[in-house]
Amino acid sequence: MKNKPIINLKIGQSALKEALRISIYLAAIPFLLISYLLYTHPDTEPLYYACAAFILLILIFAAIYPFVRDIMELTRYFKNLLYRREVKMPIFTSFAAASQMPEVLRLLKKSWEETNEELSKKVLESKVLFNTIPNILLTLNNNLVITSANDAAHNALGAAVIGQDLDYLLKDKNLIGAIRLVMHDKIGKQIEITVNDVMHRFYRVRIETFGVNPYDILQNVLLVFDDITEAKRAETTFSDFVANASHEIRTPITSIIGISETLMNAGYDDKEAFDHFMPMISAQASRMKQLINDLLNLASVEKQLTVPPSDLIDIKELMAFVTKQLEWELSQNNITLKVDLSDNLKPIIGDRNQLVQVFYNLITNAIKYGKANTDIIIEASETEVPEHAASGIEEFHRMLMISFQDFGEGIEQEDIERLTERFFRVDKSRSKKIGGTGLGLSIVKQILIRHNGFLDIKSKAKEGSTFTVYLPIYEHFNEMTHD
Repeated sequence: MKNKPIINLKIGQSALKEALRISIYLAAIPFLLISYLLYTHPDTEPLYYACAAFILLILIFAAIYPFVRDIMELTRYFKNLLYRREVKMPIFTSFAAASQMPEVLRLLKKSWEETNEELSKKVLESKVLFNTIPNILLTLNNNLVITSANDAAHNALGAAVIGQDLDYLLKDKNLIGAIRLVMHDKIGKQIEITVNDVMHRFYRVRIETFGVNPYDILQNVLLVFDDITEAKRAETTFSDFVANASHEIRTPITSIIGISETLMNAGYDDKEAFDHFMPMISAQASRMKQLINDLLNLASVEKQLTVPPSDLIDIKELMAFVTKQLEWELSQNNITLKVDLSDNLKPIIGDRNQLVQVFYNLITNAIKYGKANTDIIIEASETEVPEHAASGIEEFHRMLMISFQDFGEGIEQEDIERLTERFFRVDKSRSKKIGGTGLGLSIVKQILIRHNGFLDIKSKAKEGSTFTVYLPIYEHFNEMTHD
């Protein structure tokens, strides 16, 4: 609601009193002169001097009043501008002010309004920019109390972050020490810290000082927090991956070298040693080849993560193609494959070669870790998006659910979450014995991420496991194909 301007009646009354007061002051000298004349010329009529003094007072008042009123109006006008009230341009009555003052005041008001509008716009832009920056931004006073924070800071540190002591909030002595050093040296600094909250996050913090002008004794501090948690975790994951890959490759190479040395010591004509050790060399070489192939395959899948698939996939045809390739492995283990696919399955969008690999890996795992003389049950149907689906998948209304159930030894609950980790094996000795590299489910996970899908694993020890693949159904695409 706008403030109402001061009414002119009050200005008129104030101007009248002020003009009268000044007139009396100015008429004091003539009054003294008249008193002197009355004293020196007692025969003169006093009424004559009194009338002259009164007329003089009126003339002085009439001459001063317009100027006083204009000054009061001008004062009122500036006060209204100061408090940003809506006010009309004052009308001046004195001849001197009336000639130039209105135009001067009009230009002054226009300049003030333009400056105020520009300043408001800059403040709004700065506030929007401050709050839309994804990094955490904090400003501190000389006592390291938080004086302002952007939206990202409120989300990460709490709504009531302003006014809190930074040392109490983060409890990081290295950060506080770095801030003190920057305040002393007036040179910016960068430091990495760890915030031990629920997520255990890592930040790279840039520290700078600033003041209203270069002569400020008390410098404020600006902190910019760059979240490097994912980079740190990726670095750790990569280090673990290199260490695990090196170990996995080193093992068969060491075996091959050891067997080769044994053969060389036994001599080339030792047929018994040759027949005993050559299959071992072949097995270790095959294992190393499979490991390298899986590593290259994983790298290829991760390289394509940001490229959306575009093939139109018929799940029934694809499943028939995969199961046909595994008939020999199934017969060797005396395992029966039971496939139950819904009749009205809609086509999906995917990468055919990668989905073949997903189904192949899951059925192969069911054969390897299932029991002989049992069944592997494959079922497929449409379903709603599960509640435990990853964020971003909820935009799809329907999903294709394909489950692979075996009746093997099952998996302990504490191991299920780690199954898709690279090189993780529940039973390392058995996995190596049957030719597993520990990368199969990692490849499956990455392929499903590219397809906006996910893998759900349920298992009970001694009863078996069920691996369920969820893939999105693109409703608009299906409507277009039917049209």
